[in-house]
Amino acid sequence: MRYIQLAHNEWDPVAKCAKARVLYNFGRDEDLDVAALKRLVSSINRFLSPKEALEARGKVEHGDALKFVFSRPCCGTWFLNELWKQREFDFTLKNYWLNDSTVSR
Repeated sequence: MRYIQLAHNEWDPVAKCAKARVLYNFGRDEDLDVAALKRLVSSINRFLSPKEALEARGKVEHGDALKFVFSRPCCGTWFLNELWKQREFDFTLKNYWLNDSTVSR
Protein backbone atom coordinates (compact mmCIF):
# COMPACT_ATOMS: atom_id res chain seq x y z
CA MET A 1 0.00 0.00 0.00
CA ARG A 2 1.37 3.41 -1.02
CA TYR A 3 0.34 6.89 0.04
CA ILE A 4 0.75 9.85 -2.29
CA GLN A 5 1.88 13.11 -0.70
CA LEU A 6 3.00 16.52 -1.85
CA ALA A 7 6.17 17.27 0.10
CA HIS A 8 8.78 19.99 0.29
CA ASN A 9 12.31 19.70 1.65
CA GLU A 10 13.20 22.16 4.41
CA TRP A 11 16.56 22.64 6.07
CA ASP A 12 16.66 21.54 9.69
CA PRO A 13 19.44 23.57 11.36
CA VAL A 14 19.48 21.32 14.44
CA ALA A 15 19.86 18.07 12.50
CA LYS A 16 21.94 19.88 9.83
CA CYS A 17 20.10 18.17 6.97
CA ALA A 18 17.02 18.64 4.84
CA LYS A 19 13.80 17.02 5.99
CA ALA A 20 10.64 16.47 4.01
CA ARG A 21 7.58 18.37 5.20
CA VAL A 22 4.26 17.03 3.89
CA LEU A 23 2.22 19.86 2.43
CA TYR A 24 -0.75 17.75 1.37
CA ASN A 25 -1.73 14.11 1.69
CA PHE A 26 -3.58 12.82 -1.40
CA GLY A 27 -4.40 9.51 0.26
CA ARG A 28 -3.85 5.96 -0.87
CA ASP A 29 -2.51 5.19 -4.32
CA GLU A 30 -5.56 3.21 -5.41
CA ASP A 31 -7.91 6.04 -4.32
CA LEU A 32 -5.95 8.77 -6.11
CA ASP A 33 -8.05 11.10 -8.27
CA VAL A 34 -5.66 11.45 -11.23
CA ALA A 35 -7.89 14.01 -12.99
CA ALA A 36 -7.82 16.25 -9.90
CA LEU A 37 -4.04 15.90 -9.69
CA LYS A 38 -3.68 16.91 -13.36
CA ARG A 39 -5.87 19.97 -12.71
CA LEU A 40 -3.60 20.90 -9.80
CA VAL A 41 -0.51 20.63 -12.01
CA SER A 42 -2.20 22.78 -14.67
CA SER A 43 -3.03 25.40 -12.04
CA ILE A 44 0.56 25.48 -10.81
CA ASN A 45 1.93 25.67 -14.36
CA ARG A 46 0.02 28.92 -14.97
CA PHE A 47 2.69 30.65 -12.91
CA LEU A 48 5.54 29.33 -15.08
CA SER A 49 6.81 30.77 -18.33
CA PRO A 50 6.63 28.44 -21.36
CA LYS A 51 10.37 27.85 -21.03
CA GLU A 52 10.09 26.97 -17.34
CA ALA A 53 7.14 24.64 -18.00
CA LEU A 54 9.12 22.75 -20.67
CA GLU A 55 12.16 22.52 -18.42
CA ALA A 56 10.04 21.15 -15.56
CA ARG A 57 8.40 18.60 -17.85
CA GLY A 58 11.79 17.52 -19.21
CA LYS A 59 13.17 17.02 -15.70
CA VAL A 60 10.16 14.94 -14.68
CA GLU A 61 10.35 12.74 -17.78
CA HIS A 62 14.14 12.56 -18.30
CA GLY A 63 15.87 13.83 -15.18
CA ASP A 64 18.57 16.42 -15.81
CA ALA A 65 19.59 14.77 -19.09
CA LEU A 66 17.66 17.32 -21.17
CA LYS A 67 18.08 21.06 -21.18
CA PHE A 68 15.68 23.44 -22.90
CA VAL A 69 17.70 25.88 -25.01
CA PHE A 70 15.17 27.72 -27.18
CA SER A 71 12.26 27.17 -29.54
CA ARG A 72 11.40 28.52 -32.96
CA PRO A 73 8.11 28.75 -34.76
CA CYS A 74 7.95 25.92 -37.25
CA CYS A 75 6.35 26.42 -40.62
CA GLY A 76 3.97 23.77 -41.87
CA THR A 77 5.88 23.06 -45.09
CA TRP A 78 9.11 22.21 -43.26
CA PHE A 79 7.24 20.04 -40.77
CA LEU A 80 5.41 18.09 -43.48
CA ASN A 81 8.63 17.61 -45.45
CA GLU A 82 10.43 16.22 -42.39
CA LEU A 83 7.49 13.97 -41.57
CA TRP A 84 7.44 12.79 -45.20
CA LYS A 85 11.15 11.89 -45.02
CA GLN A 86 10.89 10.31 -41.57
CA ARG A 87 8.09 8.00 -42.72
CA GLU A 88 10.07 7.28 -45.92
CA PHE A 89 7.15 8.16 -48.18
CA ASP A 90 9.57 9.56 -50.78
CA PHE A 91 11.49 6.28 -50.92
CA THR A 92 8.29 4.20 -51.05
CA LEU A 93 6.74 6.23 -53.87
CA LYS A 94 9.98 6.29 -55.85
CA ASN A 95 10.22 2.49 -55.67
CA TYR A 96 6.57 2.16 -56.59
CA TRP A 97 7.00 4.35 -59.68
CA LEU A 98 10.19 2.57 -60.75
CA ASN A 99 8.66 -0.90 -60.36
CA ASP A 100 5.17 -0.20 -61.72
CA SER A 101 4.87 -0.88 -65.46
CA THR A 102 1.59 1.06 -65.73
CA VAL A 103 3.21 4.37 -64.81
CA SER A 104 4.21 6.33 -67.91
CA ARG A 105 7.73 7.68 -67.81
